[in-house]
Amino acid sequence: MPVLTYEQLTFLNSYSIVTEEPKNPLFTLENIHKEFFLKDFLKLMMEITQASTEAAAISHFSCRFGLFVATQFYFLTAYDEIWDGKLEDVRYFHVHEYGMDTLGTYITPTDFRYVEENEREYVISKILYQAHQIIVQLRQTTTISPLTLWENIFGYMLWNYNVLLQNPLLADRAFEDIEILEDTKVWQRFSNKSWFFEYTKGKNPMELVNSPVRKSCCFTKDIPSLIQPLILCVHGDLVALLLHVTQIFSPIGIPVDKRLDKFGLLIDNFYGALSKNRLSPFVLVGLFFYLLSLFYSILYPNLLYHND
Repeated sequence: MPVLTYEQLTFLNSYSIVTEEPKNPLFTLENIHKEFFLKDFLKLMMEITQASTEAAAISHFSCRFGLFVATQFYFLTAYDEIWDGKLEDVRYFHVHEYGMDTLGTYITPTDFRYVEENEREYVISKILYQAHQIIVQLRQTTTISPLTLWENIFGYMLWNYNVLLQNPLLADRAFEDIEILEDTKVWQRFSNKSWFFEYTKGKNPMELVNSPVRKSCCFTKDIPSLIQPLILCVHGDLVALLLHVTQIFSPIGIPVDKRLDKFGLLIDNFYGALSKNRLSPFVLVGLFFYLLSLFYSILYPNLLYHND
């Protein structure tokens, strides 16, 4: 059993995943597999998100679940590790994060394991099948396309692979994992196509990360929040940049000077994304105030993050 490093814990935390048990967990992934829980689950998500539609509330949960799935693939590529615990040990709890109510994720820190080379395809297939099972359950709560739910997950994965491919030590492994994901073999337990290939069309994530890729609406426009309604449904893949944001402004300590350096890079990334996407003045104003709030969060992170 590998012991999580500071670097790994920082990454987990940046994805709203913690390894310290929350005081008041709301439900587990195992609960979502129970038919009797789904009605209460939908009601809970409507209350937390204050969404105006059921589809928006469920789509939002799939984004939070997508952070966990994307983390699995990131750890697989970066460390040859995955979290391999029980579904009952994936627990969700309420957090107030960047001005909005949402869900944080708890996982047991003792259930990470190394992945051997000869089981890599099997592990990827298993993660995809587990995601598929959750998507099936989510679609029982309301009318929502599986494409929307898969693309909510893929947006995070796309950004992760963009980052990994820029690391000379990890680029080859990242390409190998992408090739596995784009092959139909690991999808055969529930699909005759690779949903990931349908998303990327075989293009390099570094080419896609600042361009509109998704084909579906994520319904975030129907959820009150700081910035998501301005971006996600119009240019869904700009959300990947927000993952870089959360890594900069993670509650786990990063020296302020380094955060400021990273903030400068973030501005460059946003500028590059905006130059490739024609956004309305309303969106641009929203982005300005969002970045301003993040700048203050460098110095006062506790104002923007707490959990119950």
